[in-house]
Parts: sequence; structure tokens; C-alpha cells
Amino acid sequence: MNTNRLAKFYPALTAVERLRLIHDSGRRGDAIEQRRLLDAAPRRYYSMADSGRLENNLRTCWLVNNAFQLATAAEFWHAQTQWAWALEVIADSEPIPDEVRFWSCSATITQTVYAIERDGWNLFIRQSGFDESRIIVPPLAEHWLVGYMDEHATIQPDALEAAEWLISRRDELRAKLVEPLTLITPEFIADGWHRSVEELTCV
Repeated sequence: MNTNRLAKFYPALTAVERLRLIHDSGRRGDAIEQRRLLDAAPRRYYSMADSGRLENNLRTCWLVNNAFQLATAAEFWHAQTQWAWALEVIADSEPIPDEVRFWSCSATITQTVYAIERDGWNLFIRQSGFDESRIIVPPLAEHWLVGYMDEHATIQPDALEAAEWLISRRDELRAKLVEPLTLITPEFIADGWHRSVEELTCV
């Protein structure tokens, strides 16, 4: 379809119609059409309290952190369950098979990643001086899985050893595991959140 003729009607689109067309052109990989739609959009200007942008961005950061923690907690429980099932089928006298070791190492790593991210976020909140209860969304904050992990997850001393064992058997894990477990600390995570808030808040 020749969109050149249609483009003259773009200024009359509603915001919803425009967004749908922008998404459709994005799925097609049509960057030119996306640009036309954006350029034809009327400009509107709004004002807000100077603290409003910071508050919105803090909430966005918290939601991203919470989503990551929920996903990591789910991975931990999956690994724990698989580990328990694998243990049930072997006798005490048998050597530990690779399947048991795999799920044991996976549980160790996911628990460690969760604890590092949690401690990093808590450090960021303390350093920033913000009241986290003013940022969080209550239904998510009260999720039982996050509550359990926050109480029990710890940074495991053998996490690096577990990662090295997994990496030696699964090359695709190399990029995913080496850096987080050898370089990332709670302090590194906290610095990342500070940078994110600064970048999002600057005009």
C-alpha cells in the first residue's frame, strides 16, 4: 500500500489510533512510517510538580526490581523442586548423578542472585533516604513469595563453585553466569539504581 497519500490524514488520528499504527509499522520493521506518524502527531505540553518525575521513576524502578525478583524466586523454587524429585530416585549409597548436581547448583545460584539484588536494592533505598513504603505498589509488595525469599534467601558461599560446575557442562550459561557471580555485588546493584534514577530524572 502507498502510504504517502494516507500520510496527509495522520494529523487527524486520535492518540489511540496513532499508537496502534506505530506498533503495526514497528512489527513490519517500517521505520519510515513510524517516523511519519510521530512527526504528524500534535504536540501537547503539560506541567507537573518538580518531584513528580522523580516519584514516577522511583516507582518504575521498584516495579522493574520487583518483577526481576519474582522471576528469580520462581526459578529458585523450580530448581528446588526438581532437585528434590531427582534426590528421591537415588539410593544413599549411589554416587550423586549430574542431574542432582545440576539442580542443586541451579538453586544455589538463583538464591544468590536473588539475595544480591535484594541487598543492592535495600542499600540503594538507605543511601537515597527514600521511604520505600511510599514507592511500592501494595499488592505486589505483599506477595508471599517475595516475603519468603526476602526472609530466607542468602548469598551462598559456594555460588561461584556451583556456577563453574554448570558452566563446564553448559556453554550457553557462560555469558549469563560468569559476570553476575564474579563481578556483581550489592554495592554494584545499588550504584546501578542510582544511575538509573539520575538518567530517568534528568531533563
